Amino acid sequence: MKKLQSLLLTIGLCLSPQLSFADGGSSEEALPYSWFHLPEEVPQDGVYAVETAISSKAVDNIDRMMMANANALERMENRLQDRSYANSSKKDWRLAVCMFDISISASGMLGLLIAKGEFTAAMYWRKVAQDRVSQPVSADDSVDMSFSTADDLRNLDEQLEPLIQALLVTQKVQNEPALRANLKSTILQYHTVMQALTPLSETRWTVSRLRLDFEVTISGKVTPITTVGGGVKLRFEWLPKGRAPAIAVAKNGPGDSLKKLVDVMTKSLETVSMDPIANTGFKIQNIRLGLGIFGSGNFGVIKGGASLFGFLYLSPNRSYRGTPARTLGASTETFPLIFNDSNPSRESWASARGITYRTMDSEADGVRQSVYDVSVEGFRKGMERAVNMTMVLAQRAERNKRSWEIYQLKAEFALSVSGGTAFFTLGGTGDLELAFNK
Repeated sequence: MKKLQSLLLTIGLCLSPQLSFADGGSSEEALPYSWFHLPEEVPQDGVYAVETAISSKAVDNIDRMMMANANALERMENRLQDRSYANSSKKDWRLAVCMFDISISASGMLGLLIAKGEFTAAMYWRKVAQDRVSQPVSADDSVDMSFSTADDLRNLDEQLEPLIQALLVTQKVQNEPALRANLKSTILQYHTVMQALTPLSETRWTVSRLRLDFEVTISGKVTPITTVGGGVKLRFEWLPKGRAPAIAVAKNGPGDSLKKLVDVMTKSLETVSMDPIANTGFKIQNIRLGLGIFGSGNFGVIKGGASLFGFLYLSPNRSYRGTPARTLGASTETFPLIFNDSNPSRESWASARGITYRTMDSEADGVRQSVYDVSVEGFRKGMERAVNMTMVLAQRAERNKRSWEIYQLKAEFALSVSGGTAFFTLGGTGDLELAFNK
């Protein structure tokens, strides 16, 4: 058997960040206060100043972190090439890719992550001028089954059989006939939904992936995940491939609700310029939004990790041949932002600014939800701000590369009920992720 010559290695280093719990923004090395706090999070007696400039000391702090990463990688590589390894079996392995997670503390200090699962940005490093490497795959990217819109699902029963057998082995599902019927029905339903979202050549942004999580009950019922915990979980994803047949989705169903959400999000991105970060050598790969469900099967963007149903990935449409509009008329359109709590302070903040919201109990589990109507125009401005904030990391990455370089950069952001954005800080899952590639 031919020896394995290299290993694609993704490492999340858990190092202690610079932590400070002083008043936000008090340190000159901290990021601007508005970069890591949303307007509605400011205490009622506080003053929210929208800073736009980052201090030179904060930039120096980012430079030091980037330089430390580059130094660590060079030392690791030199150690692997040391003479003591020359005659051992380890010579068949080489360090190809390494990932560093960074996060932001409560006071705005940016540093290497102290624990997994709470990152603000992930940076993937590779050797400069190295042959193209495979895309790193993390545990969070694993799926149980993947489909494309061009798939013929007439043999779906056969495709599902290994998964069904695996579910039965867990002994957490007792009604096998119901499991088979519900699993097949669920996949066919969302396959039709994804086909209805197939990209059109006249749109600048398009759906590049739809990833959804389901829960299987002991009775074999398959339902969208709306709570943390529970029974057996399944993850399915759909990828667009070619031009799917024209599919009409049922009015007022989950497909119709998701299609409306996609239409609003792609329209809001139409005039968002990626030029600032493109000048650093990075290009946008995708924008990821967390999906939640409220009311009678309505889709919205979920705030935080609780009741996260799945992810919607939007990417630039490579087949688009038109000229992107640089200006759009004022839009009164909105999209739903879902919270799994009812916060009087946040509701008061929204009411004072004319932002409408409603509260309701989730039909699935009775959890009290608040759903805010977020302005499309506000989201567009928030996206531009997110790109400009990510650009700071990309610029410093390019400046500090040596024998290793960052070839992929992911940044997570929190969404405001006004549509604005801020870097996501310690704790939980970001509402919005921007991924850029070299």
